[in-house]
Amino acid sequence: MRLPITSRLWFLSLRLAFLSMLITVGLISLAGIFLFGLPAGIAILMAGILASTDPVLASDVQVDNPYQLGALPFGLTSEAGLNNGSAFPFVLLGLMLLTKPADSADLWRWFGIDFCWGTFAGLALGFGVAALVGKYVLHLRTVHRSAVGLGFFLAPGLIALSYALGELAHGYGFLSVFACAVTLRWLEMKSAAPGTTPELPLIVVSSDVRFEAAVNPSTAPLFLVELLLHFTDQLEQIGELVIVVLVGAVLTPATFAGKNIAGLLLLFFIIRPLAVLVGLA
Repeated sequence: MRLPITSRLWFLSLRLAFLSMLITVGLISLAGIFLFGLPAGIAILMAGILASTDPVLASDVQVDNPYQLGALPFGLTSEAGLNNGSAFPFVLLGLMLLTKPADSADLWRWFGIDFCWGTFAGLALGFGVAALVGKYVLHLRTVHRSAVGLGFFLAPGLIALSYALGELAHGYGFLSVFACAVTLRWLEMKSAAPGTTPELPLIVVSSDVRFEAAVNPSTAPLFLVELLLHFTDQLEQIGELVIVVLVGAVLTPATFAGKNIAGLLLLFFIIRPLAVLVGLA
């Protein structure tokens, strides 16, 4: 998502991932309590789990070319990166309500620590990791012409480091990883000449050209981002295959009970569309 932080499209991401997410969680919780007779803790926990959407299987409508961004693919892709983190506070709220009756002090603590601080700390740690590690790697490459090999290991390292530091700070690691990735793209944009679109991709050219692209100050940030994107795209496809196989393996005839089907239809055709319409009004 090659877009500056000043772009108005980011408001689309925030409305989908936070406002529409909040409405979705609320409606699922109400449906669980009043339509399906679930306790409040279980209903909110279920809402936090089901509310986050991820268009991994809808790759045809995600951002494909980072230099040609439309509102629909950008909104879907950015929400997919944000909503796991924005939904997680409600998972914690549901778990808290399952362990003990919550009083006002518990709810205020959840709002201040789990919701507000967790979101801020997650985003801030991801930004910091990308700013420090990204600039350090680029410094090694452009000044010392080193640290060029084994670039594919940088992607899982950045994912693990940003996630772990976000969790250690009591933030949400999902948001840390998202902020880390977006910040790396901003570093690349900062180095690019205004109004120019570099040739893509640099990583498929010959090894000599790749080395020069990796150490040249004008192309090193772009080469770094392309390398990370190439690796994570492959990782996503592997993860997609594993998850689909695992989900299919645990399906039983009881999964398709009328009550479950009714809940899915309610979520997909009423709750989620209504939440998106309200969030984007």
